[in-house]
Amino acid sequence: MEGTIRSIVVPVLTVVLVTSCAKAPGATHGGPFTGGLSSSTEGASGTGAAGTTTGDGVTAGGSGTSGGATSSTSGSGGETGHVPLPCDEGFAFDPDPPQSGSHLTVSFTDPEPLVYVDLAVTGPGAATTWWKGITTSDPWTWQWGVTGLSPGVWTFVFSAGDPQMELASCQRMVIDTGEPPPPPATGCEGKYCGDDDGMGGVCTDAPCRVVGSTLAHPSPCGPSEQDSPWQTLDSASCTDGTTCRIWCPYEKCDGCPNGTEAVWVPASETSYEQACKNACEALGACWDANLSLCRNPGMCGQPLGKCPWEP
Repeated sequence: MEGTIRSIVVPVLTVVLVTSCAKAPGATHGGPFTGGLSSSTEGASGTGAAGTTTGDGVTAGGSGTSGGATSSTSGSGGETGHVPLPCDEGFAFDPDPPQSGSHLTVSFTDPEPLVYVDLAVTGPGAATTWWKGITTSDPWTWQWGVTGLSPGVWTFVFSAGDPQMELASCQRMVIDTGEPPPPPATGCEGKYCGDDDGMGGVCTDAPCRVVGSTLAHPSPCGPSEQDSPWQTLDSASCTDGTTCRIWCPYEKCDGCPNGTEAVWVPASETSYEQACKNACEALGACWDANLSLCRNPGMCGQPLGKCPWEP
């Protein structure tokens, strides 16, 4: 039976500001992935057909394509043949080839600081994935743990953006080394983003403290016309355990700092108003305390212009 597992997180190591829900400011999507990947595994007797690359290999919101790297398997005994398994650049596996009897670490690296990242795993069984964090920046590397892999060919698909786009995929033959181990126990139940997980790390799949806090005043510009006025933060994404991604209200105008559409704040932050004020002022804009709204410098205290969703 085919199983699909998704683990969605948001990847950024430090407090940064972005101008869209797809990536950080100043970065442009598109362009080739960097680095190649090749490996060889020992297969069973006989020959297999050549695989076909899946995933569009396009970075979120852009037009660049990824270069594909290949792996090969060779048969032993009987007929020997070249059996390439398709694999886009950016993937790394530990161990490689994957083994059914041990935890697998899957990493994906890209030069862009993508957000809303996701790893889907499909194959002959039902695997379990868990988030392991961001291990490098510039280039950026996101990492997951996987267990429950039965012997056979599995497909790993990396996606990012909002809405999500499949950016790259890779197939690997899992060799039979015994029964899969259970996923690691976590100590994050009832804890917040950034708390000690009891295993030498921090909680990354946990709620952010700032969720549920309110702006000082209902802001006239919510995320949409239907959500206006806006006052209470109803969701936030924990990244690597040090920051949380939140949405802050801002005014539409030429030159307005629309980077407050999505900001990263310290995981320890508990005040929605203060978090948005800090992010707004970091852009050189002004935070209108009467409207709880980020506005163009010099516009605070003036009549409201337009909200971002207004024509």
